[in-house]
Amino acid sequence: MLDTTAAKQLPEELCVVCDRYKEYGIRLYTSYLCIDCEKEIISTETSDPKYKYYLEQLKKVTSS
Repeated sequence: MLDTTAAKQLPEELCVVCDRYKEYGIRLYTSYLCIDCEKEIISTETSDPKYKYYLEQLKKVTSS
């Protein structure tokens, strides 16, 4: 019988864009992007003021 209280949870990581700890997202080199921010970035038009904010936040992503 399986013990459901011992279910393995994913570790939360700090999102480079929203600075919140989230469970689901993607790794970008040494940084982490939560799924909520990923969806927001994808759906934001380049003319939207939020787009510039996202670009600035993504500059934090480094390849080393």
